[in-house]
Amino acid sequence: MFKPKYRLLLGLIIFLPLISQAGLVPCSGTDCTACDLFLLAQNVFKFVLETIFLVVTLIIVVGAIYFLTAGGDEKKVKTGKTIIRNALLGLAIALCSWLIVNTILYFLSGGEPGEWWKIQC
Repeated sequence: MFKPKYRLLLGLIIFLPLISQAGLVPCSGTDCTACDLFLLAQNVFKFVLETIFLVVTLIIVVGAIYFLTAGGDEKKVKTGKTIIRNALLGLAIALCSWLIVNTILYFLSGGEPGEWWKIQC
């Protein structure tokens, strides 16, 4: 579709405004504390998860377009199915990694349920 160097440029053009608007950094100037570092990590984690869902949705739409416009061309049908399958697989990997981290932190905290991803200072 796009050459790799253009994919990176396109990604930067799309995501840089999102990052600057997202309010990832909770402090400004030199008034940052250690708590702000943890809040930054929480904000980045949340932003990445939201971005993953957005990107997966867009990739599934691209795969569906390949699939629906195939017109009997087996190569396009196969490409569309592969794109959709890989997008869903990537989403599953992202969610499973979150589940693994959640389970490990659950057991390390003594089995007490908590919301480790919600930091309050």
